[in-house]
Amino acid sequence: MNYLDLYKNELVEIFYDDDFDTLDAGYIIGEDNEYLLLHFINTRGLLDGYNLIYKAHINCIKKRTQYLKELAILEKEMRKNEMKSALYQAMKFEIPSDNLLINLLNIIYKNKSICKVILFGQNDAFFGFIKAIYEKQIVMSYFDKEKMIEIKQIKYLYFDSSGQKADFLVANQKRKKQ
Repeated sequence: MNYLDLYKNELVEIFYDDDFDTLDAGYIIGEDNEYLLLHFINTRGLLDGYNLIYKAHINCIKKRTQYLKELAILEKEMRKNEMKSALYQAMKFEIPSDNLLINLLNIIYKNKSICKVILFGQNDAFFGFIKAIYEKQIVMSYFDKEKMIEIKQIKYLYFDSSGQKADFLVANQKRKKQ
């Protein structure tokens, strides 16, 4: 099924995993054979990040629900009164047309963005920055901890579109110390 064409420019709820409790709302902006890329909207109506969702684990996609109608109102207000802080400026990148996972890992690495990774067969999430990308693995780091992750084991990948970037966070900490 081609979700991108079916829901183009539609605000949707995507329910995924083993139950109908896990959902994200936003706009489907990319798709390949295995994954969907959702521009995620948080509960305040802010386009807050991107979520790469494994398609085989999608239970259903809904549109025009009461929740989405209310979220659309919040989103419209947020866009109208868009926050000017550097913290809320969305990351700009070109949406890859193939192999979303590899291309997005490279975008996250290049932009020094913090991300969250969930692996197949695990509910625990790994948070951090991508320190290195190899042919079959990535190295994630957070503070002084590092974790080697097999790329083929990545089920979900979330990254912020705003100020969760290493350069911004480090610069902000330096300003606070002065």
